[in-house]
Amino acid sequence: MQQQDNPKYSILVVDDNPPFRHLVAAWLYQAGYHVVQANDGLDALEQLNRHKVDLILLDLQMEPLGGFNFREAVGATSYNTIPTILITSDPSSDILMRASRMGFDGVMKKPIEQNRLMQMIAQQLDRLKRA
Repeated sequence: MQQQDNPKYSILVVDDNPPFRHLVAAWLYQAGYHVVQANDGLDALEQLNRHKVDLILLDLQMEPLGGFNFREAVGATSYNTIPTILITSDPSSDILMRASRMGFDGVMKKPIEQNRLMQMIAQQLDRLKRA
């Protein structure tokens, strides 16, 4: 994928699987985004205190703080306005309904496709531009 000019956007990638997290970070870097990485939800909270991010890609199943618990933790903070895409390998349709109720801006099921991920990110960032 050719590098694009997206330097003003910063994306936090949160996943406890380092190879997957690094792959997604490489895709984002190639697309011109600034990338911040976190190992789990607790690490993500620390990264949010250190870095301004425009979008969060968040794995559902992580210890000690997974995607749903992370969303609850940021619910009463200014971070709850950051567009957040939930990433999961769980095939349950209940995940989609719960994610929607909790205010996630999108859900992607693993394995994810690079082009689809980039389209979803672009849609969310386009909404930020218009807001």
